[in-house]
Amino acid sequence: TQKPWGSRYPIRRSEGSYLGGSWETKDGDWFYIAVPGAGSLERVLNFIGRPELIDDEDFNELKNNRKGIYQFFADIYKTKTPAP
Repeated sequence: TQKPWGSRYPIRRSEGSYLGGSWETKDGDWFYIAVPGAGSLERVLNFIGRPELIDDEDFNELKNNRKGIYQFFADIYKTKTPAP
């Protein structure tokens, strides 16, 4: 078995970004999203069609709750189907 090398890979979702990773869609397919750098949250909110949330107070409080924000995105992606 090959040993990991380079940067330590997050073992749990709680250790990585809540924006990137593998997500399940409405029809049970999975997709991966990589979200590097500054402005990532705004790009993801535009991607999911919710750009108004960038200035939403309730959403900004949710960002401090890792499990809550993860569940928010998981619920959104579960309503979508992948592009052909």
